[in-house]
Amino acid sequence: MKGTASQEILAKLHDLLATQMTEILTCRPKDDNGVDLPVTPQELNVIRQFLKDNGVDAAQPDTDADAAFQNLLKSAENSIEKFATN
Repeated sequence: MKGTASQEILAKLHDLLATQMTEILTCRPKDDNGVDLPVTPQELNVIRQFLKDNGVDAAQPDTDADAAFQNLLKSAENSIEKFATN
């Protein structure tokens, strides 16, 4: 079918998005004083929606994958707190 992506392509895109979002949360650019710049509200919104679309919530992790997503969520929450206080 024209215009439809294969499952393999969608899986690769999903992995790339997850990797990019992890980097957004963990590899922040620095300001002139070497302090990490906060995650922007736009970035957090995209990450929040991605997690929501993938059924990730704040429940206790049951597996290593859940623990990784839990860490992403906690990092996002910390960034929100930093952004709110600046």
